[in-house]
Amino acid sequence: MARYRQTTSASGSYFDRATDQIQVGAWLGACGYDAFNQTGEVVPVLLAPISLVSYSLSGYTKYVAIHVEKSRDGAYLNTINASNSSSSSSLPVRTIAYRIRWFAGEQRKFFRFDERVFVFMLSLALIVDQLTPMLWVFATSQVFIGS
Repeated sequence: MARYRQTTSASGSYFDRATDQIQVGAWLGACGYDAFNQTGEVVPVLLAPISLVSYSLSGYTKYVAIHVEKSRDGAYLNTINASNSSSSSSLPVRTIAYRIRWFAGEQRKFFRFDERVFVFMLSLALIVDQLTPMLWVFATSQVFIGS
């Protein structure tokens, strides 16, 4: 609703982040439970909370880093927004080299394991009915990203 109205608030930002954490926790809990039911092993049940804690830690460190930069430079957020909007407003020539660089840059995002990648991995794991490997990949990636 806030995006639709183009408004922001501190409480809305808090609730957005809190519900994201609840959503990821529910996904991981359901994956761990279902993988336990499929295999009878306890490992998926342990991987789910490890993934959640590491995912939360990586988000927390991101926001701490932004806060530190903002406290050093009061215009930090404006600088980031300006650089993001200026890069999108000037359209580059779409050569083959540009497309290859863009594709390579997009692939790096996969290894950051943000929410979109997690949804893709979860969907793929559900389609091929392999939740335990997805939990292993997500848990190990989030431990490395969060540390």
